[in-house]
Amino acid sequence: MIKWKNKNFVRAAWTSVRCLARRYRRHEVSLTCAALTYYLVFAAFPLLVLLGTLPGALGLESEVLLDELGRFVPRQVTDLVGRYWADVAQNGGKRLLWSSAVFTLWLPLRAADCLGQAVRRAFGMARPRGLRHKLRTLLFTLWLTVTLPLVVLLITVGRRALGYVTARLGLPSWVAGAWNGLRFVLLGLVMAAALTLLYLL
Repeated sequence: MIKWKNKNFVRAAWTSVRCLARRYRRHEVSLTCAALTYYLVFAAFPLLVLLGTLPGALGLESEVLLDELGRFVPRQVTDLVGRYWADVAQNGGKRLLWSSAVFTLWLPLRAADCLGQAVRRAFGMARPRGLRHKLRTLLFTLWLTVTLPLVVLLITVGRRALGYVTARLGLPSWVAGAWNGLRFVLLGLVMAAALTLLYLL
């Protein structure tokens, strides 16, 4: 009896693996992953240009920002950012600011549309048309623009940065330790919220 159950389990597991491989090919998962990587990686460049031109456009002193950044970021990073800001300030302008803002929104918009197509393909749904679909994709793009930097921040922020923020806000020191322990729980909640909105849309 035990041997018969084991055979059934192995047969079911092998069927599941074959079905998974078949769906992987049919749903073009590797192609979708490549497209998502392309859009999201290239979205970082216009975002950097936008962040580089914003201090000048808003009349902020880049030296003050770099001094504040240097309190919790290594000096090599602040030197690189400072050289980049100086180069953008010399060669940039309003045209560069607006074009970087457009591409910062357009590339994540393409990534969100690609992700939506992948989910619809997995569930056997047709691609929707019309203004309503465009508005939904735009809504999910704005949601991604908020959640992705938040995810990166939750992963990369260290105790030194947390100590700096808590000291600036006048919070007790235990807040930094609590945040350091709970950030991965918050990371899971943020990702769950992002995926929930994707399925709802």
